[in-house]
Amino acid sequence: MKSYISFLLCLITSITVNSYAQPLATKVQEKKLLATNNSYWTIDYALQLAKELGNLSYGITDIEKFNQIIVQKNKGDPNALYIYAYVLRYYNNANENIGLTVEQGRIESNNIFWELAENKHPQACNEILNTNEQELMTQRHITRQQLLDKQLLCIEIALKNHLQDYDIYADILTFELKHDEADQLLLVDSLNINKPQLIEKAVNLYKLCAAKKGDDICMARVTEAYYEGIGVKKDKIKAAAWAKLTTERSNINSNFKTIRNAYLVYAQLNQDKSIQNSEEFQKLYTELQKIPKL
Repeated sequence: MKSYISFLLCLITSITVNSYAQPLATKVQEKKLLATNNSYWTIDYALQLAKELGNLSYGITDIEKFNQIIVQKNKGDPNALYIYAYVLRYYNNANENIGLTVEQGRIESNNIFWELAENKHPQACNEILNTNEQELMTQRHITRQQLLDKQLLCIEIALKNHLQDYDIYADILTFELKHDEADQLLLVDSLNINKPQLIEKAVNLYKLCAAKKGDDICMARVTEAYYEGIGVKKDKIKAAAWAKLTTERSNINSNFKTIRNAYLVYAQLNQDKSIQNSEEFQKLYTELQKIPKL
């Protein structure tokens, strides 16, 4: 029988990854990273090139490699276009290399990510999900509902391509366009509390985030879910085990309301000896301790 942790790690069905989302390759493999059918770059080649041309703090240190990206993206290569926008957004002073202000660079990168996401580019979709919502609505002249529809589609694309910002995806599914305020919200505040399929999917993502990344905020969300019966069947034994783990891996003075709530749940359920002494609790808590620390 698979362990509880193994079960959590299998929550998201494995789907074949397309050429956009191949894992990062080593330099030895670089010659194999050009697509044979159209000479477009694979995403791992583009990411490797971005790593070699500079870094976030110092910006672009190898202008020749940056120019390679520009030449390739001008051929219509989606992965070169993505990495161009990525460098433009995140690398310090990258905008100056193409004569743009910081604000202009931000607008251009957002527009590129948006258009690539229209063509289901997974990494571009992930950037959309991680971009400030008001910024996108203002720049794209779209409504909140139009942005939400885009986000929901991008979540599906990101998951199918094994991208792993599980907490971001779950927060959007739970709180929709209030997810930027998630640090001060509990699951009971969810805008989708009466949409069981969305909430169940969100809780599964919180579980995956907790199990795979050891994220204390996700652990606290799972505690909430089992304690309140949101997205899962109410289960105080599971809530107690997750709450105990959360308190061991976090700080009671956390800015996140869900973590402070987990301490309250733990304080209550820790007094229930029928739970604490149960074989089910002991077994589950032992399994949860195997989760890697953040």
